[in-house]
Amino acid sequence: MKLKHLLFPLLFTLAFAFSASAQEKWELKKNKNSVKVWTKDAPGWTLKQYRGACLINANVDSVYNFVIDWDKRTSWYSDNTICKVLHKSGSTEFIVYYVFAAPWPVDDREIISKSMCIKEADGSYLIRSSALPNYIPRNEDYVRIEKSIGFWKIRQLDENTTEVILEGKSNTGGEVPEWIANMFVEDNPFKSLTNLKEHFEVQ
Repeated sequence: MKLKHLLFPLLFTLAFAFSASAQEKWELKKNKNSVKVWTKDAPGWTLKQYRGACLINANVDSVYNFVIDWDKRTSWYSDNTICKVLHKSGSTEFIVYYVFAAPWPVDDREIISKSMCIKEADGSYLIRSSALPNYIPRNEDYVRIEKSIGFWKIRQLDENTTEVILEGKSNTGGEVPEWIANMFVEDNPFKSLTNLKEHFEVQ
C-alpha cells in the first residue's frame, strides 16, 4: 500500500512530463505541493493556454460535487467575486455568470459560461465550458470576456486519491498589461487548485 501511494505522484509527474514534451510547447510555470501549472502559446487568442493539475486526498464524487457547487465557488476559485447560476438543465448543464477581480488599473471582468457535465464510463467526470457573450446585457461596471473555452477532468486514481486537471484559454476582453495577463494564466489556476486541494486536506 505504501509503495502504491509513492507511485501515484511519480506517475502523475511522468505522465504530464511526457505529454508536455510530446507536444513540445507546454512550459512548466508553477510546481508546488503537487500542484502544477503549464502554459503554451494559443494562436488567435490574447492569452496563453493554461493547464493545471493536482492530486487530492479525497473521493472523486466529493471533489466533483464541490467543484460544481456554484454557491461556494467564490470561496476558493481565485479572484472570483460573483458566481450566479442563470439557468440549469437537470444536473448536467449550467449557465453561470461570473465576475473576476482584476488589479488596478484594469477593470474587473465578467463572463457568462455554459458548462456541460459528463460522467464517463470509467467513473471520471468531465466538465466542458465555453463563453456565451450575448446571453444577458452587459454590466457597464465590468469588461465582458467574449471568448473562452476550457474543461475540468476529475478522475479517481485509487480510493484515497483523485486527480484534477483544469485547462483553458481565453481572450482578455480588452488590452491588459503583460504582467496581469501572465498572472491570470499562471496564478489563477495555481491558486484555485491549491485552494481546492486545501479544502479537502487541511483540517
